[in-house]
Amino acid sequence: MRLTRIVLPVLLLALVVGCGGTSPTGENKGGGTPTKPAGTPADPKAADAGKKFAADFLAAVRDKKASPDQLTPEFAKVFSDSPAAELTFLATEVGADEVTTPASADGVVFAVGKSKTGGGRTLLRVVKVGADWKVDWLSIGVNGVTDATLSGDDAPAQFAAHALLDAAFRKNTRHLAGLLTAAARDTLGQSVITKKFDHGALRSRVDELLEGATRYTLVGVNKGTVTADLPLAGGKKKTATIKAVKGSRPGEWLVDAVEVK
Repeated sequence: MRLTRIVLPVLLLALVVGCGGTSPTGENKGGGTPTKPAGTPADPKAADAGKKFAADFLAAVRDKKASPDQLTPEFAKVFSDSPAAELTFLATEVGADEVTTPASADGVVFAVGKSKTGGGRTLLRVVKVGADWKVDWLSIGVNGVTDATLSGDDAPAQFAAHALLDAAFRKNTRHLAGLLTAAARDTLGQSVITKKFDHGALRSRVDELLEGATRYTLVGVNKGTVTADLPLAGGKKKTATIKAVKGSRPGEWLVDAVEVK
């Protein structure tokens, strides 16, 4: 999807919505909760099974053998109108050669996939659905994003921030909308004409958010609020503050507020 650029006569863009640290290489430079296990799985073998599923799924995407049946119904609706075709399209972009699972909890595993052949850094959130594991979110990093750090109890919020910024830089408005709370979506994507949510309005807001930046660096996390630097030319930068809140699905956190200045 392409974004429509609009230029606003302001140097400060504050998108604060209420209602209701990682670098491009994944380095967490800021404060936040010290790294520790994000909950201890009731059965350690379950975390291993989740990791195996994540690795097998990413390999299947790379080899054009992945099936939409491997997605949760909730994510499948957001992922694409044609999930099978989209999975095939991602074959050359997904990172599947080295898969790690830096954080997990009961029934949820967060995985990071890397590629040795030029594919993008890939994040997965996989969840246990009955007796099976399913993909509940997939996020591919932009150019220059080769890793990610998902640290202990902060992992769900960090995952949400990574996924939001990945979607923003990749100009995937559909995924952006799926990562926002209803209140944030309706406000950030509100049409000036209809006063209702509109993908075009959201694209314009995101374009303004990213103007001049080509990558991002997560620099801190504290109680669900993630800070990211957006480097600009000439050594300048914008700073994004992303507030994430717990969603309704296991391991899901959604972005409820974004401030960029």
